[in-house]
Amino acid sequence: MQSALAKFIDSQVQARDLAAIVRTSGGTGASQQLTSDHGMLHASLDLLSRNPTGAASATNPPRVAALTGGTHALLRSVLDGMHGLPGRKTVVLFSENTQLYRSPQVLVDLLTARANRSSVVFYTVDPRGLRSASAGAQSLDRIPTYAGVGALARDTGGIFFDNTNDAATVMSRVLQDQDGYYRIVCATDEPAELVKGIALRVKHEGLRVRSRNEFPTSDVPQYAGGTEPPMSSLLPASPFATGGIHLRLTPLVSYGATSSIEVLLHIDIQDLTFTRDLQGFHNAELEVVAAGFSGSQETRGISQSYKLRMPDAIYAMGRSQGVTATVRLPMVPPGPLQVHAVVRDTTSGRLGSARQSFDFP
Repeated sequence: MQSALAKFIDSQVQARDLAAIVRTSGGTGASQQLTSDHGMLHASLDLLSRNPTGAASATNPPRVAALTGGTHALLRSVLDGMHGLPGRKTVVLFSENTQLYRSPQVLVDLLTARANRSSVVFYTVDPRGLRSASAGAQSLDRIPTYAGVGALARDTGGIFFDNTNDAATVMSRVLQDQDGYYRIVCATDEPAELVKGIALRVKHEGLRVRSRNEFPTSDVPQYAGGTEPPMSSLLPASPFATGGIHLRLTPLVSYGATSSIEVLLHIDIQDLTFTRDLQGFHNAELEVVAAGFSGSQETRGISQSYKLRMPDAIYAMGRSQGVTATVRLPMVPPGPLQVHAVVRDTTSGRLGSARQSFDFP
């Protein structure tokens, strides 16, 4: 899969294109920005690795459900991050998680509605590859159905690819599908829910029509008064809009009377705005929000503010080595957990985000 995506980046991503690679297990806004820079895309691709303890190999139902919920939460943040971009957008989802194929219909419907309202087409891919009949090719988890990710592709006008070992051909098919499509715009004063549907007939034999199951709208949510959004609303943060501050996140378990999570945030202070006071100190202010997500449920989060005041020597060292902020999250239920953090430079409003999956014991 990595070699197929590398080939796609080198041969297909053009100067005016925007693309990003987002990992469900973790990442930083800096490495997941929508970009046409081949170097940045390859750097993000190099971080890709198969998780041997992920949902594809898990046998404990609560664990599988938690990991699947984390994937759903990430997909929601991806769709929200793409909402404001103009035109028709594409998401290609590679997943071995069989629970996604049997996801409750309500979760699929919610993702589908979000995708359609953001003008996103889903192409979903089962990367587990071909199996012989003796290896259980007809087992229930491999029969292609329109539950789960199959329905997500169908109801947004995309294609579900399964039983294939050729990720490069899949990407070519996705691109080919972008070459020709019809956009029908309806100008009406009627509320969207009163517009019942559009009947479409094709004359040529063998042609099939694929379409969304819901009308996209051009509405883009705006924050009241054009003010900055509250920090708490940035979790889980959009993986695209928060790459202004380079940030690394390391979650550690702190054992004591009650267990908690120490979230270490390594911050590149070259991305911060400093002012110099009359005493010669370099000053900056940060806001930090962090929370854990178990599946799609947010655990208790925390927010903190920091004031940095550095003499010249420490400031020079910080610019070369970065600084570390620590946030302690309260005790959370054991099991798979995604830790999200967002940092905002109070002066410039620039954001940085990072997230990491790990097992809380």
